[in-house]
Amino acid sequence: MENINLSQKQQEMEEIIRKCLESPFYTSDENCLLYHLAPKFHSCDYEKRELTLVYNVKPWQANPQQGCHGGISASMVDSAMGILTHYYSPENFISTISLTVNYLRPIPIGEDVLVRVWANSWGRTIVSLSAEIYVPSKDVVAITSVGTYIVLRGNPTQVPIDTAKKGE
Repeated sequence: MENINLSQKQQEMEEIIRKCLESPFYTSDENCLLYHLAPKFHSCDYEKRELTLVYNVKPWQANPQQGCHGGISASMVDSAMGILTHYYSPENFISTISLTVNYLRPIPIGEDVLVRVWANSWGRTIVSLSAEIYVPSKDVVAITSVGTYIVLRGNPTQVPIDTAKKGE
């Protein structure tokens, strides 16, 4: 069995995810929804295959009841799941196969929310993940979600980031 330095893998994971969030999709492409969602890194856990991002719910994201629109919260979990999938399959194109979102509580406008995603199973081609959106100010989970993604090996990634490992 390969000897893995978990501390090094944890550090690499954080660096790569931060680089992903620095890509033009998130930092400069005003025509991209990801730019407007503006996720920020919160934490990750290599061993648990887990990622948490922070999103600020802005007034343009409101539904008629002045909470976060369901499509926006679905986009938050889908993009966070996509980032985690890209970390584990950095050279490959990935795509969402299915996404189920359960709306449990309203998400207030102006709030910072935590979107936590984790891998349930990881095959060569199919990845299953779960997610939740937690509203810290209310101490509630507002959204739960499950998603299935396909890793299209041989097709180049749509999120090019430098994934070169130090010392390799």
